Amino acid sequence: MTELEKFSDAASHVKYFAPKFNTILKKDSKLHQTIGQVLSRFGNPDYMSYYWTTIGQTVGRPSICNNGPVKDEWQTIFHEGRHASDANKLSTILFALIYLSPLWLGLIGILYALALVPALLLGAPASLLWGLLLLLGLLPVPALGRALLEIRGYTVTMCVLFWSGEFNDKTMIPWIVSQFTGSGYYYMFPFKGFLTKYFQKKLSELKTGTIKLDAYLSLCKTKCFQYKS
Repeated sequence: MTELEKFSDAASHVKYFAPKFNTILKKDSKLHQTIGQVLSRFGNPDYMSYYWTTIGQTVGRPSICNNGPVKDEWQTIFHEGRHASDANKLSTILFALIYLSPLWLGLIGILYALALVPALLLGAPASLLWGLLLLLGLLPVPALGRALLEIRGYTVTMCVLFWSGEFNDKTMIPWIVSQFTGSGYYYMFPFKGFLTKYFQKKLSELKTGTIKLDAYLSLCKTKCFQYKS
């Protein structure tokens, strides 16, 4: 199968779990362009170039995909498909609130601050300044909701790479852990020891065939072997 065929087939099967699943190019989306401009100032200048991003059940594909699916992009589609499936179960709004917590509190804090200045000038009590604590949500603090959802996504990535015979024991777990602790996801989970133990445990389960497979992972496993043949 060609890369395009694998990509298209993977995306079509994700729809079993996320019926509205689809993909777009980030360059064609004003929303992603705006997000990219903001994130370029907060530690992730590669958002538009190298990051796949799922909003609801729609995957925004980076500029490296502008000329068609890149090598093994279907593996990323299964990672993003897990997010789309979770969004389908939770609802797009609830998924977004969990994923963006506590950042969305900080965004409310910005609006609060903009409204507070004229209010204070008009005689509002200084006690309203306590509301500015919402701005703390903008700090790169542990984001447990985002980490949990990405753990689910990167577990899919680990499984897909393993079943495809492409998992490197020495480099892949440190790379996955770095995604949680680095600027790409705004330093969402700095606890390297916990993450390393978790993914090492999952790797051990994969090697012994004892990993628990839900319907989505079962699909991924079937497709991995199909694409290899």
